[in-house]
Amino acid sequence: MERERIVIQDLKRQYDLRKEEDVLKVADLIVQKGYRFETREGMDFDDEIYERAKQIRERRKSQAGGSKARPVDIRDFDTDMQRAIRKQMKVRDVRRMVVLSLCFIVAFACIGFFVLYYYKADQSSQSNLDLAGKVKDTAKGQKSQTIKEEIYVDEHTGEEKTVILQVLEKYEELYNMNPNLIGWLKIADNHSEKPFIDYPVMQSEDGEHYLHYNFEEKKDANGCIFLDKDCSIVQKNDNMILYGHHMKSGNMFGNLDKYSSYDFYEKHKYIQFDTLYEEGIYEVMFVFRSRIYTEDSLAFKYYQFIDVNSGEEFDACMEEMRAMSLYDTGVNAGYGDELLTLSTCDYREKNGRFVVVAKRIQ
Repeated sequence: MERERIVIQDLKRQYDLRKEEDVLKVADLIVQKGYRFETREGMDFDDEIYERAKQIRERRKSQAGGSKARPVDIRDFDTDMQRAIRKQMKVRDVRRMVVLSLCFIVAFACIGFFVLYYYKADQSSQSNLDLAGKVKDTAKGQKSQTIKEEIYVDEHTGEEKTVILQVLEKYEELYNMNPNLIGWLKIADNHSEKPFIDYPVMQSEDGEHYLHYNFEEKKDANGCIFLDKDCSIVQKNDNMILYGHHMKSGNMFGNLDKYSSYDFYEKHKYIQFDTLYEEGIYEVMFVFRSRIYTEDSLAFKYYQFIDVNSGEEFDACMEEMRAMSLYDTGVNAGYGDELLTLSTCDYREKNGRFVVVAKRIQ
């Protein structure tokens, strides 16, 4: 504060702080007049004068008595000075207690936040394990008796069409629990019985519902893995994009960025993505970092690559992603191949994204 700076400057003008007597006088003035320094500059000045005055008094007492100097005692001062000293000590004690209390409050708040965060993360993990346990072990491609009517717009004629499809038996129970289920995503881990990723995949009309809600439609910071609202498991787009939170607990796509390691990729090349109606195996092609760009930016926006109009356009998208890829997998795709993209946040930059792209092989 300006007031404190003026006080310090006045004291330095009136007294030569290179002289011991002046240092002692300034120390006494600070106590007598009850100066209260609150800025860092003021407190540093106060502490410096106090320490220098203390050292001067101790040395003088030692020299005068010819014996070991004893610590300065409040009783060495007269009654008025003692009263002023006690007042200043009380103010300092109160200030320290306030700061200490605030530190404890912040510390406990942080501890509470992390305890709650990981408690909810464990709950989410257990809930998804329970869901995975409801996926039936059936014969490949075995259909259930559950029929679903799907409506879509033909991209060539613009006409609305209706198809009747049978839900895979393995997902029938889950679909009956929540009809917004559109499939299941699984990446096996060769070094663990527990899959690297093993989650239901959802889809909503507003596109972002499952950023904040779980399979049971309860508010949940973990959300769900979900399919881009512009994709369709009926029409089978050129590229199906799945999104998931990058949770610090590792839930959802929290560990997807492990694909930045080539060694990890070699052990996790294959991704299983089943829709409600058919099973699918995909092989990883590209792994790269990107970001969400402004609308007028001319950069390649992987999140807009869902369908293309020609082989040339498809090849151009492949070249863009190949150039960004962190390493060469040797996997290629041509127009007509079905792609799968996994996307999550990347906190290395603002609006950053970490992306894994795979090609369907089965």
